[in-house]
Amino acid sequence: MDMQLSGTTALVTGSTKGIGKAIALSLAKEGATVIGHGRSGTDALVQELSQFSEAHGVEGDLSSPEDIQRICHEVDAIAPLDILVKNI
Repeated sequence: MDMQLSGTTALVTGSTKGIGKAIALSLAKEGATVIGHGRSGTDALVQELSQFSEAHGVEGDLSSPEDIQRICHEVDAIAPLDILVKNI
C-alpha cells in the first residue's frame, strides 16, 4: 500500500510496544518521519524505525503536566506535525 506519506511527520504516543509500535512501523515504512513516544524504551524503537525512515524518540508520562510540556517542546523542535496518533 502506498499512502504517500513522504514529507510528513507523525507523532505516535505509546509506540514502544503493541499496537502503537505497529502503527509507528507502518507509518515509517510508508515514508513518514516518525516521532515515537513512550515512558521509556524509545532508543530501541528509533533504531528499528530508522531502517525505514527518519525517526525520533521522546519519553515522558502523559499523565504528568510537566512531562507533557517538555514533550511538546521537544516535538516542536523536530518538525510541525501532520499526523497525530493518540495511543494511550
